[in-house]
Amino acid sequence: MPAQLREKLNLPGVTLVTVSSINVPDTIDALMYSLRGINFGAVKLVTHETPRFLPAQIEYCQCPKISSLDEYSHYILYHLKDHVDTEYCLVIQQNGFVLNPHLWQDQFLEYDYIGAPWPPQMELPDSQGRCVRVGNGGFSLRSKKLLSLPSDLGLPFEMKDGLLNEDMLLCASFNTTLEQHGVRFAPVDVARWFSHEHPTKETEAIKPFGFHDYFGENRFYPRFPSVMTSPLVHLDHLDEFDFYDLIKNNSDLTKIEIEELFSRITIQLNHLVTEREQLVTEQKQLAAERDAILNSNSWKLARIIAHPPPPVLHPVIPGLPRI
Repeated sequence: MPAQLREKLNLPGVTLVTVSSINVPDTIDALMYSLRGINFGAVKLVTHETPRFLPAQIEYCQCPKISSLDEYSHYILYHLKDHVDTEYCLVIQQNGFVLNPHLWQDQFLEYDYIGAPWPPQMELPDSQGRCVRVGNGGFSLRSKKLLSLPSDLGLPFEMKDGLLNEDMLLCASFNTTLEQHGVRFAPVDVARWFSHEHPTKETEAIKPFGFHDYFGENRFYPRFPSVMTSPLVHLDHLDEFDFYDLIKNNSDLTKIEIEELFSRITIQLNHLVTEREQLVTEQKQLAAERDAILNSNSWKLARIIAHPPPPVLHPVIPGLPRI
């Protein structure tokens, strides 16, 4: 079926959510990009202060300012549950979001946690010595049950292999305990269709529902800041944005969406041209005012008073009286 004929996917039981205190406008762009083709039960931005520009589709939720990865991980593990009222949530970030909404699979909801598969060489063992392959938390689907258990069970915020990354704690340090309480982690065979992060053998030649970070083939995916923002365009980055890659690697973009994209760019460029014309006009006005001042009698008089000319010395002519 052609992309433009697809109906929007309805996921009333899933909250689209992100937590961030940095690059908030670009994170909002990632939320808006993830809304293409999907109606979520709720869309929430969790950050430390009210954003200046927030689309009507997104609900602002306040949190303390998050200043480090460790603080982010702690908040995700023990407080994300406070912002999710649906049965599931889809966690995204500025560099990890929905790419292909039409590639959603209902089987994803059979699991409490799905993230991009990790390559075997990462060697992330759980408490039983099993090699954990799933998965990355930057773009991940989580059940409300999973969100609540770290707090309910008092699971400790302790380092795993020298790191406090929340996804490593959930999938490796806590996974045995969580599984004992009914949590289901998706296998690699399912996760590879959900998201890609580091290149793995299992993800080769697969187009995923979403992604996290720009490793390998992911480098072709859209980046924010880009042209999808409110205000509509990050003009500082317009010259470096690759529209060819955007269209080539996002076949689900409809003709209408592409036209809207370029319409937005045109609007912003027109604004920029207008601002430059106004600046030139103001500069011409300032120059005219400057010239008028410099040519005025009052300015000339002020210059004479400030810098009087040297006295004129008359030559002495013999036989004439001195003046």
